[in-house]
Amino acid sequence: MTLPAEISPEATSRLLPAPAAGSTPPPRADTRHAPAPAGVRTRAKHAAKAVLKPVYQRVMAPVTRSVDTLARRLEDVQQRLDHLEGRQAATAPARVDRALLSEQVQANTINQSLLKAEFGDVLRRFDDLGMAIAPATGIDGAATRLAEQREQLASLDRRLRLLDERVARLQAGGATAAEPTTPSTPVPAATPARASDVPGFDYVGFERRFRGDPDEVLRIQRERYVPLLADHGPVVDIGCGRGELLSALAEVGTEGIGVEPEPGMAAEARARGLRVEETDAVTFLRQCEPGSLGAIFSAHVVEHVELDYLLEFIHLASSRLRPGGLFVAETPNPASLVVLGNSYILDPTHVRPLHPSLMAFLCENAGFHDVRLNFYSPAESYHLPAVDHDLGEVASAVDSGFRRLNDVLFGAQEYTVVARVGEAPAA
Repeated sequence: MTLPAEISPEATSRLLPAPAAGSTPPPRADTRHAPAPAGVRTRAKHAAKAVLKPVYQRVMAPVTRSVDTLARRLEDVQQRLDHLEGRQAATAPARVDRALLSEQVQANTINQSLLKAEFGDVLRRFDDLGMAIAPATGIDGAATRLAEQREQLASLDRRLRLLDERVARLQAGGATAAEPTTPSTPVPAATPARASDVPGFDYVGFERRFRGDPDEVLRIQRERYVPLLADHGPVVDIGCGRGELLSALAEVGTEGIGVEPEPGMAAEARARGLRVEETDAVTFLRQCEPGSLGAIFSAHVVEHVELDYLLEFIHLASSRLRPGGLFVAETPNPASLVVLGNSYILDPTHVRPLHPSLMAFLCENAGFHDVRLNFYSPAESYHLPAVDHDLGEVASAVDSGFRRLNDVLFGAQEYTVVARVGEAPAA
C-alpha cells in the first residue's frame, strides 16, 4: 500500500526533532513494523486531520447535504402520502355518490334524447295536422280556420232553416212578403262584380279569413261609426253583410236599411229582423226619393266597382241625402305602400285603388260640402324606430326622414271619406 504524499516518510521526517550540533544523526530505522512513539502518533493524527479535513469538506460535505435534503424530501413525500391516504379514506363515500350520480346523469341524458325524439315526432304530427287544417299557415292558423269552419257551418244551418221555412210557406199557400223581391228597375251595365259572379270563388269565406275576426271588425265599426251615424237616420248600409252595424245602430235607436247583393248574407240579415234589400247600391238609390236619407255608409265597397259606377253612386248619394246628411265610405289606403303590396292585391275582386285625394275630389265634384278624410290602422309593426334627438342635428334629420318613410311605406292602412250635404238655402 502506498502512502499518500502528505504522510510519506520524507514528509513526516520534518516532524522529528533536529539533531544536536556535532552529533551524528541516528540511523534510519525500519518503521514499517516498529510502532511509532506516542508523540509521533499524536502529531501524525493532527497532521492527517489537517490534511484530510479539507478533502472531506470538499468531497463528503455536498454528499451529506444531498443525503439530508433527500431525507427531508422523503419525509415530506411520506407525509403527503399519509395525507392523501387519509383524504382518500374520507372521500370514499363521496366517490361512490359521484359514481352513482354520473350513472344517473348518463341515464337522464339517454332519457332526454328519447324524449326529444318523441317530442319532435309530436311536433311533426302537429305540423301535419296544422297543414291539413290550414294549408297556408299551418298550426298557427289552425284555430282561425276552425273558427271559420264553425261559422260557415252555423251560417249553412241558418240558411237551411230559412229554406225550410220558405218551403213550408210555399206548401201552405205560396210566397210571402218575407221573400226577396226582384228589383223592378234594371241593373245598370256597370253593376259591380258580386261574389257569386266569380265561379268557384268563395268571397264570403275569403273575407272571413283575411279581413279579420267578424267580432273584431264589428267592434271597430261600432267605435268609429255608430257615434257618427246615430243622429242621421235612416242610415243605408251599402254591402251590409249579415247586418252587424245595422244591429248596432238599432241598439241606439237609429233606423237602418241594408243593401246586400249576396243572397245568403241578405237572408241571414233578414233572419235577425233587419230590413235588407237584395240588390246593388245604384239600383237601390235610384228607387229612393231625393232628400229622403240621413246617411249612406259603405265599408270596403267602392274599391270593388268600376269608375263609371262609382261616379253614379256618389252623385246619387249626394241627391238622395237630405241637407246635413252624411256620405261615409271606408276603403283601403293606397297611399300607404304596404297596403298595395299586401292586403290590396290579395283580393282578386278589387278593381282599382282609390287615393284619398281622388275620393275627396270626387265627393266635392258631386256637390258635397265639408269633405274630410280620417285615417286608421297604421302599420306600426313595420315602423322604423325613432332616433334620440339628444344626439344632435343629424339625429333629428334622420328621425324626420324615418317618420316620412313610415308614413309613405307603413302609414294608415284604411281611410274614410266623410262628406256632408250642404244645408238648403234659406227661403
